[in-house]
Amino acid sequence: MEGEGVAGFIYETEAAEDQLIPFPNIPCARLSVTPIKVTGCREIKNAYDLFMEYEAQGKLKVARFEDKTERQLEWWYADLAAYLKEKEMIKCPECPYAVFIKKKLPQVWERYRKTVEK
Repeated sequence: MEGEGVAGFIYETEAAEDQLIPFPNIPCARLSVTPIKVTGCREIKNAYDLFMEYEAQGKLKVARFEDKTERQLEWWYADLAAYLKEKEMIKCPECPYAVFIKKKLPQVWERYRKTVEK
């Protein structure tokens, strides 16, 4: 799997806390559903390689999907669906986080969608 990472960017921004949605379990990450001012940017040529480098340095702990039990995955899926509901993501289905969930974890989006359609 080495070298299969995607390219991307890490952005530094200025925003009021009420413009941001915190990610549970990732204290330094935030999501904005409205445009915000970008003050800095770091290009990442290969995110997978960067994460593996950080893991080797002890800066990051990587939990691999294939190592999770069905019970752990079920808990994770339920937690993600609850977070989507808490943030009312059905109201902004084109925001980056919603698009990511729909693309990478469609079963989670479907689970969430069913809870809001009741």
